[in-house]
Amino acid sequence: MTAPEPLVVDIYAAALATGIRPGTIRLRLHRHRITHHGYDAHGRALVDLAELQTSPPLEREDHERPDDHAVFGGPVVEVGLQRRRAA
Repeated sequence: MTAPEPLVVDIYAAALATGIRPGTIRLRLHRHRITHHGYDAHGRALVDLAELQTSPPLEREDHERPDDHAVFGGPVVEVGLQRRRAA
């Protein structure tokens, strides 16, 4: 019995199919949690869609900074594009 052919798609198609953000897929590739299947003609990384759906989630999937309130011990105020602690 042979293994089924992998359904190889680019990161953005995989994100649409699974609901996992493209950055998270890139992070899984970087950490070797999923297999990299080369690049397409546009330079996008290719992954196996079935492997992505069965791979275990990462501890922290989001790429945002941890809660600044917990890190700095005080509330954080968004000012334009910069993050600053409230006085």
